Amino acid sequence: MAPGRVNKFFSSLHFHRGSAPSAHVSTSTSPQPPPEVDDVGRVHAEIRPQTLPDLADPARLPASACEPANTGSKIPLRLDTKEHFDRIGRFRILVMGRANAGKTTILQRVCNTTDLPEVFDGKGNKIDAKIVEASIGRGHHNIENELVFQGNPGFIFHDSCGFEAGSANEFELMNEFVAHRATTLKLEQRIHAIWFCIPMTDFHRTITAAEARFFNKCDTGSVPVIVLLTKADTLNFAAIEQLLDEGKTIEAAKEQAFGLEKQMLTNIQTKIARELAQCTFPPKGYLPLNNMNGPCADCTLLLRCTADALDQVALLQLLITTQQANLVLNIEYAVIQEIWYLIMDQGVEESSVSQLLKIQRDVFYWMPCIQTPFQIHNEVQLPLLSSGHPISPYHQLIAHGVGCILVFEYAYFYLQEKEVAGDLKETFALAVREYQKSGTQDAVQRALQVAIKECKEDKDKGTKIITDLVVKHRMSKKLLKSAQ
Repeated sequence: MAPGRVNKFFSSLHFHRGSAPSAHVSTSTSPQPPPEVDDVGRVHAEIRPQTLPDLADPARLPASACEPANTGSKIPLRLDTKEHFDRIGRFRILVMGRANAGKTTILQRVCNTTDLPEVFDGKGNKIDAKIVEASIGRGHHNIENELVFQGNPGFIFHDSCGFEAGSANEFELMNEFVAHRATTLKLEQRIHAIWFCIPMTDFHRTITAAEARFFNKCDTGSVPVIVLLTKADTLNFAAIEQLLDEGKTIEAAKEQAFGLEKQMLTNIQTKIARELAQCTFPPKGYLPLNNMNGPCADCTLLLRCTADALDQVALLQLLITTQQANLVLNIEYAVIQEIWYLIMDQGVEESSVSQLLKIQRDVFYWMPCIQTPFQIHNEVQLPLLSSGHPISPYHQLIAHGVGCILVFEYAYFYLQEKEVAGDLKETFALAVREYQKSGTQDAVQRALQVAIKECKEDKDKGTKIITDLVVKHRMSKKLLKSAQ
């Protein structure tokens, strides 16, 4: 989907980034004491968020391909982070790694573009691209510069470029930048994640002295570092070469290369993880990336891996709503953070208007670029998205939450496919009519009755069942089919 269409949809909403809602994750039906929270909404809890397979393409690698480091991971619980979310702004990532590690290609995929980024100085002034290129050519880099892709300006990237070559001065500049940007009280200037790229084109020297120094000397605090094994597909050539050296024919080498390539990647990742685990500040996770320069490149796993590493609910929401790579991610996290909470709250005795509005608001917080649902309430108040069949208030609220996801998803694609700004209230009214009259609402309600019985006792299984159910009943499939 073209970035221009996405931008048209965003501009039609007239929203700005604002408050974040509370978000619930429940591990049992019994009341839990409130988690300990610091001044920026960080949760101190040792629960790891559930990751789900790419429902858009089941043939893709599972989310478990992103392996967590042994340092543990924390899940953002349902907290009110409004005060701090207002000040965060855009999602900021520091990208590190050697030259030719494929960094720019990864950022382009994340931002759904093939264009090069615009570069701004630390004060927001745009820098001429020729000046930047000339500076890099002379070996001068400025980690403070901000890289922004017009395909998705919700992300800001910084490039560490320099210290990996072994320059002590560049290392100190990088270290000072990380120390400051990881803790600054100006939340809009904080970095939120670090992607450390290690290219598999250099698999014989996976960890250099400069990289080992980073993981031993650079304390990133609460900012998660994720090691990306980039250009992992180039191991195919190394595998073929090894098989040929073993006396295989070229045909046999090509046939057996895939299996050997997988084994090589596993061995390399294990070796890197073992080495970095001995460092003072090991990474939070590891993720191999393949064919990122291909026409079907998908960065969903990278976004999931990054989301799983975050320990602030506001940052998790900011990342999920900023990304434009896969709307299924938005659906997954709306289910995990909102619908699952409704399923676990079995003491519901009535469904009031205020409850319905709250569910709508909370669900919309996980949808693309919807950061201030209080503004939605001025224009859009969805009716009860549950059919007339007699069901309990408990089932009504769950059905309404799922209906909110499906109605938003239809409206989202409707505005993009029609390429019009459209009236927000009218568009959502159309989506509600489609949901109710197409039979989707009845089908969803029937499916939920069965699904809830199957998933009450198992969160991992339950969130996957409900997410599969939502994806199966997406109404946007009709829009996309008619547009082809």
